[in-house]
Amino acid sequence: FSSSGHDGYFGCLAASGGTHPSDCVVRNGGFYFEYFYGTSAAAPDMAGITALLNQKFQSPQGELNQRLYYLAAKPSLKVFNDVTAATSGVSGCAITTPSMCNNSTPSPTSLSGGLSGYLVTDGFDEVTGLGSIDVSSLLANWYAGFPATTSTVISSVNPAYQGQTVTFTATVATTGSKPPTGKVTFFNSYYAFPFGAMGTGFLRTVRGAQVATFTTSTLAVGSYAVSAYYSGDGNNADSESSELFQTINPPAFTWATTGSASGSVLAGQSATYNFVATPAGTSTFPLDVTFGCSVVATITCTFSPEQIPAGSGSTPVQVTVTTSGPNPPAGGKIKRKADSRSPQLPFALPLTAIATLGFARRKISRRSASVMFSCLMLIGVLVSCGGGGSAGGNGNLPASSQVVVTVSAGTPSSLFANNAADNWPLQTAQFTATVTNASNPAVIWAITPSNLGTIDANGLYTAPTVAAGLPGSVAVAATSVADPRKYAQVNETLSATTVPTPAGQPYTVSVYAFQGNGAKNVPVTLAVQ
Repeated sequence: FSSSGHDGYFGCLAASGGTHPSDCVVRNGGFYFEYFYGTSAAAPDMAGITALLNQKFQSPQGELNQRLYYLAAKPSLKVFNDVTAATSGVSGCAITTPSMCNNSTPSPTSLSGGLSGYLVTDGFDEVTGLGSIDVSSLLANWYAGFPATTSTVISSVNPAYQGQTVTFTATVATTGSKPPTGKVTFFNSYYAFPFGAMGTGFLRTVRGAQVATFTTSTLAVGSYAVSAYYSGDGNNADSESSELFQTINPPAFTWATTGSASGSVLAGQSATYNFVATPAGTSTFPLDVTFGCSVVATITCTFSPEQIPAGSGSTPVQVTVTTSGPNPPAGGKIKRKADSRSPQLPFALPLTAIATLGFARRKISRRSASVMFSCLMLIGVLVSCGGGGSAGGNGNLPASSQVVVTVSAGTPSSLFANNAADNWPLQTAQFTATVTNASNPAVIWAITPSNLGTIDANGLYTAPTVAAGLPGSVAVAATSVADPRKYAQVNETLSATTVPTPAGQPYTVSVYAFQGNGAKNVPVTLAVQ
């Protein structure tokens, strides 16, 4: 209390200067403290008590005197430690009215009883006031004797979906004659965000009841234990509702096809499916909706639109599922560079020579015809073996005389697998070998691994039949006939192909729509031929 010299407080004086340390640290078992009393101690102490009241009741309590006098009038609540003659610690005073004293100053009015002062009676006294406060008892009995209230809380939708608007409504009833007023705080006691105070609302009259509401659409996915706490007012006690268990699920929507969810294509072609995404429980999507699909590596999905923005309503979506392979889009045509030059051309030249000789046999000699035929044959061999690429060669000959073999990259340099059963475009690539410093320019062609297709004597490579597990490339090599130690090779890429599915066993493509943490799947089937 604020009486000078009585009921003081011991505390550290964390101030610089003087003989005491300023850090309030215990040293050598000693602790330096000061003795505080009077208003310099009582005023800040009461401010701290008021802060505890406001914290507990989630609301400023306003003018405290009315409640303090009410509590002081009920000694059984033990809120105040009243100062009496027995507890005052003052001796030498006559215990006669009004000379129960708490100081030794002679009375200016020479009251009887010797030392004089002020009354120290039960309850409020002019100097000691109501006495020292028992803070825990004050907090527990702040609304003692007030009309009791009851609080209840309900949810507008439970369970709700993430992003969906939820309104919590608290209703406060009283046993008193005056309706409750003031603030209601909504708490969550589970370790989901937000933990603790979620929000507040002020009581208002709705159809004869006192209600307060708190509305939110930002609750994360999880479980909440929501209670409503009414902080009381000048006519009604505080109360807290029982817990309402609120569930927030991932965002919900429906996701259905508008047409066929199955199809059949050739490898390299696409199938298109149509869907409709519709928000569930609300008229619009609370969060952005994105898409994806789960398929094998050689199948891709594209979506239109790519995303449905938050706030949109029911939206049609088209997904295009594309396979990998040599077949052009339906109705398209394909032209291969490898088909632009006939591999039979070198051998056609000698035949042309024969025909020419047939027409001109009466005008040239037999020796001249033989020479012409030999030259045309040589030209044919050179045409079939010309090109460029990597080289190889060694031996005892001078560098200018070593046999060198080069092989050009295939045309084209990448192929898909073949599938004659379904009439796919034939996958071939033409290779050309050049042999220098050799009288015989011929080469022998080979591929590694040997089971990855075939290659003929003219360097025309044919890709293997489509199958699961084919490697990504094949080595094509040309070896000199004149010097079998000399060869060159290049790699041909074998592009990944969507392997045809057996009859009745199509691929299943899981098409997903995502909103927040929620996902919906619609399976589509796709047969590849």
